[in-house]
Amino acid sequence: MLTRRGWLALGVTLAAMVLARPAPAQELDISGVWEGEITLPGTALPIEVLFEREGDGWGASMTIAVQGLIGRKLTGVSLDGRSIGFVLPGIPGDPTFTGEVEQDASRMGGAFTQGALNATWFLEPTGVRGEALAAELDEFAEWFEGARQAWDVPGASVCVVRGGEIIFSRGFGQRDREGGLEATEDTLFAIGSCSKAFTTMLLAQLVESGEITWDDRVQEHLPEFALEEPERASAMTIRDLVTHRSGLPRHDLAWYGNEGASRDELLAMMARHKATAGLRSVWQYNNLMFMVAGMVVERVTGESWESNVQSRILAPLGMDRSTMSIGALTADADHARAYFEVDDEVRLIDYRPITAVGPAGSINSSATEMGAWLIAQLGASGANGEQIIGDSGLTEMHKAQMIMSSADAGGLITSLGYGLGWMVDIYRGNLRVSHGGGIDGFSSLVTLIPGEQLGIVILTNSNSGLPGVAMQHVLDRMLGLEEQDWSAQALASMAKVKDLQAKSDEALEATRAGDAPPSRPLEAFSGRYEHPGYGVIEVELDGDTLVAHVNKMEAPLEHWHYDVFRFGDSDDRVLRHQLVQFVTAFDGTVRGVRWQVEPSVEAVVFERRSGVTLDAKALAGYVGTYRFEIGQEVTLEVRGERLVASIPGQPVFELTPVEADLFEIKGMSGFRVRFERGDGENVETAVFMQPNGVFRAEREGAVEAP
Repeated sequence: MLTRRGWLALGVTLAAMVLARPAPAQELDISGVWEGEITLPGTALPIEVLFEREGDGWGASMTIAVQGLIGRKLTGVSLDGRSIGFVLPGIPGDPTFTGEVEQDASRMGGAFTQGALNATWFLEPTGVRGEALAAELDEFAEWFEGARQAWDVPGASVCVVRGGEIIFSRGFGQRDREGGLEATEDTLFAIGSCSKAFTTMLLAQLVESGEITWDDRVQEHLPEFALEEPERASAMTIRDLVTHRSGLPRHDLAWYGNEGASRDELLAMMARHKATAGLRSVWQYNNLMFMVAGMVVERVTGESWESNVQSRILAPLGMDRSTMSIGALTADADHARAYFEVDDEVRLIDYRPITAVGPAGSINSSATEMGAWLIAQLGASGANGEQIIGDSGLTEMHKAQMIMSSADAGGLITSLGYGLGWMVDIYRGNLRVSHGGGIDGFSSLVTLIPGEQLGIVILTNSNSGLPGVAMQHVLDRMLGLEEQDWSAQALASMAKVKDLQAKSDEALEATRAGDAPPSRPLEAFSGRYEHPGYGVIEVELDGDTLVAHVNKMEAPLEHWHYDVFRFGDSDDRVLRHQLVQFVTAFDGTVRGVRWQVEPSVEAVVFERRSGVTLDAKALAGYVGTYRFEIGQEVTLEVRGERLVASIPGQPVFELTPVEADLFEIKGMSGFRVRFERGDGENVETAVFMQPNGVFRAEREGAVEAP
C-alpha cells in the first residue's frame, strides 16, 4: 500500500512525465501561392496552386497555364500532419496528387497518378502567404484613404476576392459630400464600361447553349444592321462587335446626351458614321458596337438586354441591388452622387442616363456585389451554387483577340490585346484581365489575376485616375512585388498634362484674329441644325449670348472670330471649349454648323432645319407647271407628303420646306426655291436660287389658293 508520501511522490513523477511529453505538433501553414511541376516522362508540366483556409480545413485551386487551365478548384484537399492530398476534377483519369510537406513548409511533393499514368510532382512556396496578405490589406486601406484625399475623390468602395471568397470589402470617404453621407462597401456606384463584360457574358452563355457562335455574321440575327459601307456591315461578326475592331472610331456624340433616342434609332444613325480603318485592321474603341451586341442578345432571346442581365447574371450571383438605370440607382437608399473636376474644383454634377447604349455601360453596383461578379469570373459558382458559365467560355472571354497599343509603364506592363469585353496584359509577370469604366461623375476598374484566383474592384464617384493607380498599388502588395509609387507618378504626370494644356490654350488663343466680328447679327445664327448621324443642335439667343443645346446637353457659344464660336464652360465634357463654325449658302443665309465631332474624321456639317412641316393640302398650293424665260418647264406635284419637281431629261428632285415659301432641293447643297405670291396670295413665281445664278419661272394658268 502506498503511503501518503508515496502518492505525493507518484504525483510528482506523473506531473514530471506530463511536463516532459513533447507538445502536439503545430499544424503546418500552407496558405498562399505555390509553384512547381508535374514531372512526366520526357517533360515537365509547370503548375501553380493557391491554398486557402476553408473553415477548419483547406481549399485550393490549380493553374496549368500552358494547357489554358486557370484557377481550377481542387477537390479532396486534405492535410493530416505532413501528409497532403488533392484531386484535379473534370479531367479524364482523375489526376490525383498525394505526398508530404516538409516540416518547415519549404516544399511539398510526392506521387501523381492519372489513370494508368504514374509520375511525381513538387511545389515550392512563392512567398505570397495568407497572413501577410491580411496585413497588406490593412496597410492598403490606410494608403488608399491617403490617396483618395490626394486625388480629391469624394467617395470610393473597394472589394478584393481570393480563392472564391471576399477577403476585403470597405467604403472610403463620402458618397454624398453635400449630405455628409459616408460611402460603404454596399454603396451603389455607376460602373460605366465595366458593364461591357456583362454583355459578353450573355453572349458567351448563348454560345455555350449553341444558340449563336462568336463568328456569326451580325446581320444573321440583326438584318437591319447597316453601315456606310454595306460590305463592311455584311462581313461584321459578333466577335468583331465586342473586340473594337470594326474600323469605326467612337462617334460617341450620337448617343452622348441623346437621352430620348432608342436603340433602333441609334442603330439607324450608325449608317452615317465614317470608318477610318479596315475591318479587323486596327483597334478602335466603339461603344455603339457593344450596343449592337446587346441588341443581338435581345433578338436571339426575345427579351431585353436588361431582362437578360437580371435573369442570367444578377439573380444567380445574388447581386440583388445592382441596377441598370439612373432611376433605379437613385431609388436605392445607399447610392453615390456624381462629381466631376472642372478647373481644379470638384463639383457635384447631374447623372448621365445612357439607357440606349446600356450594353456598353449602364450598370450600377456595389463593391460587395461586384465581389460576386469577380468570383464568377474566376470560375466559381454563384449564390445558389450555379456556375453561370463554363471554363471554355471564361477562357475565350479572357483571351486576347485583337492587338491594341498601350503604355508599358517602364517595361512593367506588356499589352497582349483586347479580349471579349476585357483588356488582357502581363502585369509584372502576371497575366492580368481588366477593364475600366468612366461615365459622368464615376470611375471604376475591375481586375482579375486568374492564375492566383485574385480579383479586385475599385469604384469611385468622380472622374479621376485613382482607380488605376490604386489597383496597381494593391496588386503589388497582394503579389508580393516591389512597390512602385504609382500615385505620385500619376499625379506628377497629371500636373504636367495640365501645364501642357494651359500652354496649348495660350497657343490657341494666339491664333484668334484680333478684330474679326461675326458676319451678321447673333440672332441670324439662331435655329435648329441636324445631322443624320449625330442628332440636333438647337441655337438660341439669350440676351446677348448664343446658347447651344446639343441633344440634351447645354453650353454657351462664345464668339471666337469671324463666324467661329466656342462652346463655353459646361459640365458636359463633350462640348466644353470645342470650336464650331457657322457656314452660309451662296445667298449669304446661315445654312449649317461645321464641327469636328470625331477627331479622326473630317468635320461634318449640321444642316439648318426650319422645323416647318407642311401637309399635303398646304403643299398643293405650290403644284403646277412653271416656265422659265428660255421656255423650259418645271412641274411641281405632291407625292405622299412630299413636294417634288420634275424637269424633262433630269431626275425628280424633292423639295424640303425651310420656312414660309422657301424650300431646299434635297441632296443639292446651295440649291433652293423661293415662291412669290401675288396680290391674291396665290403662288405666281418660283425663283430657283443656285450657285451659278438665280432663275425665275412663272406659273402657268390660274390656280386657286388651297
